[in-house]
Amino acid sequence: MERGTRLALVGDVMLGRMVDQTVRRIGDPSSVWGNTLTIWQQADVRFINLECVIARRETGKQWFPKVFHFRALPWALDALKVASIDAVSLANNHVLDYHEEALLEMISFLDTAGIAHAGAGASLSSAIQPAVVESQELTVALLALTDNEPRWEALDARKRRVAKGGIFYVPMATSGSRFERLVRAIRKAQKRADIVVVSAHVGPHMREAPGKTYVSFAHAIIDAGASVYMGSSNHAFQGVEIYRDRPILYDLGDFVDDYAVDPVMRNDCSFLFLLEFQHSKLRSLSMAPTVISEMQVNLARGRERDRIMSRMGRLCRGLGTKTRRVNDRLEVVLD
Repeated sequence: MERGTRLALVGDVMLGRMVDQTVRRIGDPSSVWGNTLTIWQQADVRFINLECVIARRETGKQWFPKVFHFRALPWALDALKVASIDAVSLANNHVLDYHEEALLEMISFLDTAGIAHAGAGASLSSAIQPAVVESQELTVALLALTDNEPRWEALDARKRRVAKGGIFYVPMATSGSRFERLVRAIRKAQKRADIVVVSAHVGPHMREAPGKTYVSFAHAIIDAGASVYMGSSNHAFQGVEIYRDRPILYDLGDFVDDYAVDPVMRNDCSFLFLLEFQHSKLRSLSMAPTVISEMQVNLARGRERDRIMSRMGRLCRGLGTKTRRVNDRLEVVLD
């Protein structure tokens, strides 16, 4: 069978605080990825949610009042390049931790590095623009939004008001002017790309399964024309639903960070999601279980791997999705 286009997707990648300190101490930006680099290399297109700002130490001041501030120094660009990350979602609640000055510096760094980005910018018009990546067979677009931090909403210039840098803010609702703007953005992206991935950093934290509002929101985004729903913000992974033959990854979980670990939700465990498309149609979806330890992500092994896959299988069944284990990965059974 002809090989299709493979997308690699993960949730939150937070390269600040102790991750930043550890990598600068050992001097190896590739260390954050552990042995997952072999999986990244199997993909044609790679997207992440970048849950921090990348800026120089002297750029910007901490947003106040705010408890957590995530900044990685410019070495983080080398980490992204090592994993061949094609595009990052910037629509989250940490991208303006050091104000607009640091956000704009990061965007300049990403542009220079050739890493596409979506979900934040110097204006609403730029924040809403998709990141478009050309693979050998298909063109893939990434749109990114968040319902976090409404005060960070990007704005376009109007009479008596200049443009304001910030995020593409969309409340988790299926009506209203902001959702209508999202729908228009999806339809425009469809004209430019064969596959449209919508990264949505929305909802509460540490919930085992998505609530009704979340499900309705994800369904509406697929109904609007998205090919893939890529959720984050929960910190712990949730199940996968196949809706109208398209995958909804309700929450991909945390992939790299230094966060405290909840002993029940185990937010240090997640997956690297691999989706293969043939002529814009989903042909396969597999998940490689991962675990964070010592500021590094690695493929899970042994009982840890079995436990993570068992939990994901149960969560998928709750959404009407069948899975099967194939060696060290969990696969979604597609009809």
